[in-house]
Amino acid sequence: MFPSEGTPVFLAPMAGVTDGPFRETVMEFGATAAVSEMVSSEALVRSSRKTYGRLPRKDPWKIVQIAGADPQHMAESAIINENLGADVIDINMGCPARKIVSNESGSALMKNEDLAVKIVESVVKSVKIPVTLKMRLGWDNENVNFISLAKKFEDAGAQMLAIHCRTRSQMYGGQANWSLISELKNAVKIPYLCNGDIKSREDALRAL
Repeated sequence: MFPSEGTPVFLAPMAGVTDGPFRETVMEFGATAAVSEMVSSEALVRSSRKTYGRLPRKDPWKIVQIAGADPQHMAESAIINENLGADVIDINMGCPARKIVSNESGSALMKNEDLAVKIVESVVKSVKIPVTLKMRLGWDNENVNFISLAKKFEDAGAQMLAIHCRTRSQMYGGQANWSLISELKNAVKIPYLCNGDIKSREDALRAL
């Protein structure tokens, strides 16, 4: 799916930050790939001009991250992006923002494993391009379920995972617990990325 030599370095999707010029700059510095800003599946289905403006046009790898809680709309959104030239569809299950969580999407999906799996299955079946997803460790410290979900997502056809090493309740506070995701080595066969608090070369080496 992506270049296999060396350790892949991805720019994580950040709403309001990772627009086209930002992604282009990061790619010039040698990133393997950059993920688009999160876009709403509902808005894409409604043909929102503002949302369409966030879609990647010039990226070497056009990776579009979509968010939503309706399996059908998520599938329709994936099809729209595939038809527009997307190379990869990434599903957002990590955003902790209240606006997103209140719609039962983003990291709220980690509380509803059945719906989360249905969304992955629906998106995977709807497109021919790879489907990946980003999630957190869990909703809170009492509900750390990323390993069980990772297994289900792999079975549903996801081809890569990105784990933000915090729970939703942590938001962006505290420290990302990189060590926890080492448990995925024996749980899934698909590749996974470590995300959270990686702000320098030294951080990346420690995370690895």
